[in-house]
Formats: sequence, C-alpha cells, structure tokens
Amino acid sequence: MQRLSAITYRLPYSPASTDFLAHLRALLTRVPYAGTAPGRLQLTPPWPAGALPVTAFEVANVPSAEIRFGDAWSLGTDAGSWSPTQTAAALGWSTVGTSAPDATSSRAAPAAAPGHETPAAAIEDLANAHVGLSGSGNDASTQAVPDAGIGMAEFAQRLAGHVVAVDHTGMNLPAAAVPPERWQAIVHAVAGVSTFYRYPTGEPWLFVLPSNEAEYATDIDAFADGREPRFELVRDEWLDGPLWQFALRTDLSRPDLEAMFPDPVGAAFPGLGEVFRAVTVRSPWPGLQIRFDLYYSRIDAVTDRAGALTDWETGEWLVTAGGRIKRDDGSEPNAIETERVREDRRTAVAGNDLTQGVAADVRKNGAS
Repeated sequence: MQRLSAITYRLPYSPASTDFLAHLRALLTRVPYAGTAPGRLQLTPPWPAGALPVTAFEVANVPSAEIRFGDAWSLGTDAGSWSPTQTAAALGWSTVGTSAPDATSSRAAPAAAPGHETPAAAIEDLANAHVGLSGSGNDASTQAVPDAGIGMAEFAQRLAGHVVAVDHTGMNLPAAAVPPERWQAIVHAVAGVSTFYRYPTGEPWLFVLPSNEAEYATDIDAFADGREPRFELVRDEWLDGPLWQFALRTDLSRPDLEAMFPDPVGAAFPGLGEVFRAVTVRSPWPGLQIRFDLYYSRIDAVTDRAGALTDWETGEWLVTAGGRIKRDDGSEPNAIETERVREDRRTAVAGNDLTQGVAADVRKNGAS
C-alpha cells in the first residue's frame, strides 16, 4: 500500500494567502529543514533518512483553504463549511463544500498519478464519510467570524528569529459536525497510508509521525531528535468550526513570550502555563480559525529542566504508550489498548515523576 508522501496546506490564490505564506516563511527562517520555492514552503523531516510525509504550504488553484493528503483527498474549508473530499476527478464531488457525492459517478478508485496510488477501500470510506456543517446545528456560515487575535504580519514580526523547530501542525474538526462513524472513516483512511498513532490517554487527538519505508511496513522502534513535524488530527468537542493549529518550538522563556503576546492576544491554557503560550492569529479565510502554540525553550520547561529531549519530542510516548492505528485492525482508534498504559500513568503521577507524570498531564491537556 502506497504510503502518504505529503500533507499540504493549500491556500487559495489571493493577496491575503500570498502574504500569509510570505510571513510564515519569514517566521521559519531558523528552522533548518524549511525549504522554500516560489509560492511554496516545505518542511522535510530531518530524521530518519527518507521519512515521510513532508509538510508543505502552497498557494494553489483552490476555491478555499484546504489540507490535502497526497493527491488522494482533502479536508477543506469553504466560507464556514467543510468536508473531507476527494478531488473532483476521483469522486465527482465539488472540490470543497457540502455537496453530496454525485449519484451518477462511480465510487471505484480512478487511475492515480504514479507514486500516489490510493487504496480503493480508503476512497470508499471517504465517499461514505462526506461531512458538512449544514444541518448540524452549528452551521458556521451563520456565525460571526471572531475578530480576536493578532494579524499574521505583526505576529511574525514580533516572533522573528525565535522559532527553532516545528513540533507539529494539525487540524481540529468540530465534533458536532463529525459523527463517530464519519470520524472513524477519516481516521482509517489516514491510517491506511501512514504511521498513525493514538493519544495514550484516549482522547481523539491522533498523530501522524514521519517514518521511513521500513518503519511504515513494520512500526517505529527508534527514537531521536528530528522526527518532525508530525501532524495532529483532532475531533474537538468545543469548536464551532474548523481550526488549523501550529505548534512551534522557540528559544524564548515564559516571561519573554508573555511580554511579547500579553492577554488577550496570548493565553496560557489551564495547567499549561509552564509549557507554551497559545496565540490566536486572525485568519485570512472565512470560517477557519488559526492558533499558534509557542513552546518555551527546553531549559525553561517544567517537564525538562535540564534541556534533554523528552519522550514527547522524540515521539516515543505516542508509539509505545499510544500504539499505532492500523487500517484493517477493526479497533476503536481512541481506545486505550492495555491496562499497562493506565497503570504506568497512575504510577508516574503518584510518584510525582517530573518527566513522566507532569509531562503526561501536560500532553493530555495541551497537545491538541
């Protein structure tokens, strides 16, 4: 089965999209694995060799902002409505929006570009999993777009030169618009083409970890710095519309970031004030929210006073405690698989282990 090669944030042609991409490129100039080309920014995992997927941002001929998985399908936003979709050539759907699949079109997998074959079963799942906000009781097209937050230009200017890595990017989907069976279809489609892992404490916060071909065929069993950026997919009970999230590692302390992004532009999530500062950035695209989580420098993090890598940064916690989601295992992707995971967490917290207990609480409340 062909593994996922790229997760691409595609921005519709407009001055606002061009500006957003330019500011993001400037923001990531210190990130050594950020490569640029006209109209495109690509983050290539630095370790292990041959790791996929890459994460990319590009201005494209799309009607609204979307995240594309390879060349197979997209999670899109369109004036407050969104849906997981195939390309029009694949299923005869509109590229983005709330239209139903064309009843006259075939659901068989179309011929794909070489190197981007999509499993027919994944296409079938997505055809059955078409989702829209209309009729959900949370139609974002009827809700005002929040004016809170900071503009991307000012955000990038304040933070310039201080971003050293991209921990993860991701998309949060409003649970009211994603019934469990549809969520399952999306999850299993992603799991069928990537190394995709459960969140160990059971929440619907799932992570694609970059991996090489051998790891994709078996599983990840080596842990070091550089397996990034990962991608997070969240089913969020509190959202009324989709959100893009970007978790960046910085060289700044908590006081630095609090001064740089004071309330209400910046915020400390409950229990996470010693880990990162969350900043809402005004979105150029209707119906889509944008949040940056700015991690403090390692020497200031409560979870790691010495500055050494944690099992969160290497991905080990997700792999060994969460476990891989396999497309054909028929399991519930959010279930905690073993009592050992629960017992390990109870032991760590009871023992007040700084690296494991506090980190587990931090991750539980803040990774999404």
